[in-house]
Amino acid sequence: MYQFVLWGYGRRGKRFFDFCKKEHIKAIIDTNINLQGGVVENIPIISYEKYKSQYSKYDILVTVGVYEDIVKRMEEDHINHYFLLKECPHEFRGYEKELWFEQLPIRIDFGHKYIIYGLNIYSILLREYICKKIGTNDVGIVSETKRKEGIFLPKYDFVISSQMLDKKDEFELLIACKSYPDNREYKIQNVFWFAHQFKKNYSPEIDMLRDKHKGQKCFIVATGPSIRTEDLERLGASDYVCFGVNKIYLSFDKTSWRPEYLVAADEKFIAYYDEMLHFGVKNVIISDLLPEVAQKARQEGVIVFHSVIDEDGLPEFSQDPMWKLYAAGSVVYECLQLAIYMGFREIYLLGTDHNYSENQSEKVNHFHKNYYTGIGKPNQYVKEYVERAFQSAKLYAENHDVKIYNATRGGKLEIYERADFDSLMKEGEIK
Repeated sequence: MYQFVLWGYGRRGKRFFDFCKKEHIKAIIDTNINLQGGVVENIPIISYEKYKSQYSKYDILVTVGVYEDIVKRMEEDHINHYFLLKECPHEFRGYEKELWFEQLPIRIDFGHKYIIYGLNIYSILLREYICKKIGTNDVGIVSETKRKEGIFLPKYDFVISSQMLDKKDEFELLIACKSYPDNREYKIQNVFWFAHQFKKNYSPEIDMLRDKHKGQKCFIVATGPSIRTEDLERLGASDYVCFGVNKIYLSFDKTSWRPEYLVAADEKFIAYYDEMLHFGVKNVIISDLLPEVAQKARQEGVIVFHSVIDEDGLPEFSQDPMWKLYAAGSVVYECLQLAIYMGFREIYLLGTDHNYSENQSEKVNHFHKNYYTGIGKPNQYVKEYVERAFQSAKLYAENHDVKIYNATRGGKLEIYERADFDSLMKEGEIK
């Protein structure tokens, strides 16, 4: 049985730990000295130093979101046999607690030869499951990168050279990572993206929004410190359709403006979706990251979308939001996916300051001094991650004849062409 060491017992680590079969986890590394020396379900919590002295033969799965310093530290110590949780499918990170391989829609038949493409914790455990199911160890894994192949090919006999894909033997290629070789000589089964396989992920309400605003212009109003009440008033007097996000409703006591769509994707804001229902917004839209909250919200007329966390490389951009929206560090990204799906051809961002600092106050990071009241410490805002998402949206928009502009007053987001808010309000867009 394959075993590995988990690095990190924070929010992501706990979620994966609760999901994963415990016999696969040998130990947990955590830098919190108050946790070190303890146990969780008979699994020890250890320091990195103890890992190096007693557990170094085991691969490491890094669960933390900001992992660069951890990877740098390991590589300086010549520890290269690690994987990142972000390389695994969304469903395999603990967001679908009832799922394991038996519940995933993977077709495995006796007598077939399989090769798995993509080397990560998920594919290794998938291989173990397949071998047990069909009674053979003749299932190899091909790495999607030369780095991993160089590290793991000598270590495991089930890791095979990418040259095996050039052979003409008949086999079925199981895709277990985001990207794969586009060679139709193989019979391919994608076992990485599952959103379309579960009927519960489908949102008929979002399906009905397809091209609802075809050819129109919209604003996506974020919650940066540059937001001004007078700007919201001007938007309310204009013909622009507006999206608002998260706690933008804290401005509602000072303005008559209301967005057509109010969107929340972060777990901390989803949990308080009921507050969004008190302000006369026509459409409240939230993620399903908290299943129990999502179920209750649907019963109250809230539109719920299936969220897929996509942290590996350039995030995907959803072409079918009725099945899934990709989450990538900022709710504005989900709004962009929705807006293009709805048919908007010009999209303007407002209040997307993109100069977030964890060491600053709520008023510095957001437009309201009590923005975090009731929700606790915010999740970490990783600029590089969010920028990759905005770049992905830009590429998708350009390929679909959609223009995205940044009309924020100031800020540090320069991926999109700048537009002057005051000029936009003077160009005949007044009702």
